Amino acid sequence: MIKKTRLITSIAGALVLGTAVLAEERPEPLTGTRILDRMQIVFDTSPILLASATGAMEQPSDASITFILDPELTIAAELFTRSEAFATDQLVTHLRSLTEVRQHLAQSDSTYDLVNLVAHGAAQTGMRVAVIPGGPDAHVQTLRAGTGDADLVGRIDGDTIVRLYSCTVGADPAFLRAMEQFFAADDVRPVVQALDDFIEFADANDPVVAVREGLAVVAPTRSLARRAIERKAYLADIALPHAWQRRLDTRPLEIGIRHSEIGTPIEAATRSPEVQRELERMQAATDDFSWQWSDGILVGTAVIGIVHLDPGPHRSVLDNPERAQWIASR
Repeated sequence: MIKKTRLITSIAGALVLGTAVLAEERPEPLTGTRILDRMQIVFDTSPILLASATGAMEQPSDASITFILDPELTIAAELFTRSEAFATDQLVTHLRSLTEVRQHLAQSDSTYDLVNLVAHGAAQTGMRVAVIPGGPDAHVQTLRAGTGDADLVGRIDGDTIVRLYSCTVGADPAFLRAMEQFFAADDVRPVVQALDDFIEFADANDPVVAVREGLAVVAPTRSLARRAIERKAYLADIALPHAWQRRLDTRPLEIGIRHSEIGTPIEAATRSPEVQRELERMQAATDDFSWQWSDGILVGTAVIGIVHLDPGPHRSVLDNPERAQWIASR
């Protein structure tokens, strides 16, 4: 396997955590830089409601299905249609949320041994697909707080593999476990698999899946994110490609928690177990965010910066998914 930038994080705690994401229209890309949606993480003690599943059905366990959850991933759609190694029994390209995926599976007449989910992603922020239509993206907290009535008994069993084709999300074990619970059928959970590599769907004429090296950082501003990328590349002895800044993807982050306004904002963030656990998951530090009070909420803002290092010697082609080194939820 290629050399990777590890972003392995963990999360644990006694409080139930909820997440909300600002619903805003994605802006047009600037020249040379893609500006992605803002993510807002708000912690509270609201109860978690998980999808219920009752009743058992006898169905054959031999079906496979792929969901392309981003309309921009046209090459991925070609790959999962034309490649003998990747093609599945069914290909669905019109759904835009994980709740719709659950409903589609529940309304089928098969038990699935393989469910592929294809979307953009990052270990720090999860998958760039809504949990509910028009709602927040799939993050650990939004998945745990997800609701739904779709009954997956008879559709998902303990041998089902839910395979995520999404950049670096395999580096977050908590995210894989949250996806496992989201697609559970009653008390039976599938095995969720993902990579901690950056993934690229390339070559429209002969579609392939490429895995490659990349760098990801969290910093208070975009300019500081660029400096952090340079510093991280230097420490890892990685040569940044020419004009790498034009390949830098940036995404604003916002963490908020209800907190009494005692002390300075950064002192409150340092003392907050909830904030520190979330920062640990992102492999970020308190100083990577700018902190302030806002109507009784402690708000931290930052930017995630991601650079895909391509072309380069560490890019390789994944020609058979069964031979990949998937990271599994269990």
